[in-house]
Amino acid sequence: MLKTVQSAILQYSPLAILPPLIIAGIGFKNYTRAYKVLSLHLLIVSILSAIAVLLWHMKQNNLPLLHIYTGVEFVMVTWFYSYILEELIPRKVLMTGCIAFVAFSLINALWIQSWFTFNTLPRSIESLWVICLTLTCYYKMLSELKIRKMERSPVFWINTGFFFYFSGALFLFALSNYILSLNHQLNIYVWTLHACFSILLYLFIFLGLCNYRNR
Repeated sequence: MLKTVQSAILQYSPLAILPPLIIAGIGFKNYTRAYKVLSLHLLIVSILSAIAVLLWHMKQNNLPLLHIYTGVEFVMVTWFYSYILEELIPRKVLMTGCIAFVAFSLINALWIQSWFTFNTLPRSIESLWVICLTLTCYYKMLSELKIRKMERSPVFWINTGFFFYFSGALFLFALSNYILSLNHQLNIYVWTLHACFSILLYLFIFLGLCNYRNR
């Protein structure tokens, strides 16, 4: 029974992105720049995830794609927050961070961690970076006191999704290669948990985009 549930979660978790992607497509024309960036992020992630799943079913190593995915995700999420936090953090600072991260990721793939292994260093650094952005966003919301009912704020839901996902996944990213070397079954448990974090992330983004439409 447990293996059946694990298999279902791992197999169908990539579909969790479809509801927020559909909502984003419907409301795209009316979005501000921040939400248009988020919508573009969802589209790119959907395409890369589909390719990764296809490679997996073909029994091909899809880890090189993960190296690319990590860089794209870092840039897109930071770009989104560059609009949300523009009053607190200069956009040039965040964009400089993007350039530095992409450069480091390339160096990591070429000389530190091969394209064909899990890129634990960039994934861990990305997680810490996004966690800092989410905490800054919480600070902004609380200090401005413009939002009386947080549950009606699109930013609150989306920010919470990113916070929970990257906070929960940080440990998994940092130790994934070590865990894999210990026990294959344990590794499956860990990535099932990661799939649950992904589902939670896209659920929160979906709620945020729904709240944007209902403002």
